Parts: sequence; structure tokens; C-alpha cells
Amino acid sequence: MSRGAGRVWVADHHPDRLRVAEEMGATPINPAEQHPVEVVKETTLGMGADNGCECVGYQAHDPQGREDAGGPLNTLIDAVRFTGSISAVGVFVPHDPGAAEMQGQMAAEGKVPTGGSRLCSTRTAEAGADPRTGPGHGPTMGT
Repeated sequence: MSRGAGRVWVADHHPDRLRVAEEMGATPINPAEQHPVEVVKETTLGMGADNGCECVGYQAHDPQGREDAGGPLNTLIDAVRFTGSISAVGVFVPHDPGAAEMQGQMAAEGKVPTGGSRLCSTRTAEAGADPRTGPGHGPTMGT
């Protein structure tokens, strides 16, 4: 894969995008057919991906077609190992006029409910430390 990645997974609902991802060497995941976290965790012996990027932002939808702006980011948090890196390049607008009916006040204000406590609890561990066993017992990061 490009830039030295050993494995790349792409989760998307659009078959044409998944086809292109596969042509580029990535493993395609259709969330309507497979749960992305389960696929990544199974492939990485339960550890999760080293890095991840959320590229959707607003207008993201769950497998049933309902708008769910925080869903992809929460999925990414669960799929990346606790010492990994997460990026978000999706477009999050300051105000979504339809969000009040769809997702509540937070979304109407351009905020995405992401389960922040889950993000903080899994991302504040000392680099290389497994929060279950303490410093010095975590995985070695590499490509």
C-alpha cells in the first residue's frame, strides 16, 4: 500500500467506492454486511488498527440509512488500538438545519456526539502502555 501501510481497510456503503478501494489494495468493508470493528479486530488479533481516518463528517448514515454524524467516528475509535492515531477530515458544519429533528440539539449546533468518555479513557494511556497491565506491557507499534 501507499505510504508504507501494511494493511488498509475502507468502510463504505457505496459499492463503487469499495471496488476502487479494493483495486488500490485495501480491504473493503460494507457496514451493512460486516461490522468494521469486528473485521479489523479479527485481522489484528484483537489489537485494532495502528491509525485511522474518518472522512465523512455530517451526512454520515448508519447501515439502515438514518443520518448519524457521530457513528463513523465512534466506529473508528473502537477499531483503532489505544496507542494508535485518529484523524478526522470530514466536514462538520457549524449548523445543520435538519439536525434538530434528526439527532437533537448537539447536532443542530454543529457538534457531534462521539462518546468522548470512551475516546479519553482509551487514548490517555502512556504511549506503549496497555491500560489493562500497566506501563511497558503494551504492543510495539510499527508498520
